[in-house]
Amino acid sequence: QAGIRSYLAVRGGFDVAPVLGSLSTDTLARIGPPAVATGDVLPVRAVSAGALVGAAEAAPAGLPTVQQEVVLDIVL
Repeated sequence: QAGIRSYLAVRGGFDVAPVLGSLSTDTLARIGPPAVATGDVLPVRAVSAGALVGAAEAAPAGLPTVQQEVVLDIVL
């Protein structure tokens, strides 16, 4: 029982009210929505077909492009 964690995710996320800015449930601290139980129906947020999963990230600045030659200094 102690130390076990389970994660459940769906495209669009669950349509529940955030608690302290999070949609997670912490059963030990009793924070967040009730823990998922047998027979629960979880509301899911609507999402358009083909929507990206996760937050869009910009490429890190300063990295070479595929077309650029990269010179590596190797010290033996």
